Amino acid sequence: MMYGNIRLLQPIVAALVMFVLGALWFGPLFSKPWMAAMGISPDTMNDKARPSIGPMLVGSFIGSLVMAFAMDCFIDRSMSRTLAGGASVGLYASIGFVATAYASTYLFGQKPLKLYVIDVGYQIVGLTIVGALLGAWK
Repeated sequence: MMYGNIRLLQPIVAALVMFVLGALWFGPLFSKPWMAAMGISPDTMNDKARPSIGPMLVGSFIGSLVMAFAMDCFIDRSMSRTLAGGASVGLYASIGFVATAYASTYLFGQKPLKLYVIDVGYQIVGLTIVGALLGAWK
């Protein structure tokens, strides 16, 4: 489905894939090392003073949508409408833009390397998958 030159369905599905990956990545896969690197304990996570999860999830999904639409534009402009081409665009964009931007923030914020690896790893894996999906989906 397209609106003008902008595809609608494909980026929405890709954003859902990224969102589900985030739930797995920061849930069963890496929640314990991530919480440790953040200095959070499971007790703190259950604290009534912590913000509501709903707005965080909505904001996260909106971010995934923006990334998926931007990725679709990058893939289109680079004429990489194949699985491998889309995956390459996702990989290069995540390493070239996301990993480097996070590096400055984490260095100046004096955040642990383990936290950087977990957070950036999610972005690299996620955007590579999103790119592959969007590239392969004609």
